[in-house]
Amino acid sequence: MKLRLVLLTAILTLTCAMHRNEIPNFKQKNLQKKNVELYQLLEKGPVLLDFWATWCKPCLKAFPKLNALHEKYGDKGLTILGINEDSNRNQTKIKPFVKSLNIQFDVVFDANNALMRQFQISNLPATILISPDRKIISRDFGYSPNKFKKLEKQIISLLEEYNEKKIEVEK
Repeated sequence: MKLRLVLLTAILTLTCAMHRNEIPNFKQKNLQKKNVELYQLLEKGPVLLDFWATWCKPCLKAFPKLNALHEKYGDKGLTILGINEDSNRNQTKIKPFVKSLNIQFDVVFDANNALMRQFQISNLPATILISPDRKIISRDFGYSPNKFKKLEKQIISLLEEYNEKKIEVEK
């Protein structure tokens, strides 16, 4: 009896640990009011989540780098999803703000910071790179040019792994 209980406990513990490594799905509306679902995006390749706000100066510095990643790897399978963390009262300002900065990737509004809590984000900007098999590859906070060099290498590695294509890195 004790052996069964120990085995059952071990199985449940391992099952819970395995599920903790897999990221949870979410569905949000983008700025065009269309549903965006994380698991559907992951079917196409790796996903880079970028948590940002209009008042966050380092977030604004990251947009040209994110646009460049989108332009370079978007047709190779990378999806970048911007997740705006402004308060609800600023929601109407987000669409013109995105347009003024020429943000090339999809953006969703994180009402009540639900996604921020779900992904345990405490500082902005934050980026999370997720593999198509739903595992978090990297989680970074803040802005630095070196962050994006490292991130690009991780993206290339994921794209090579899942697309079996060689992508040249510009140095």
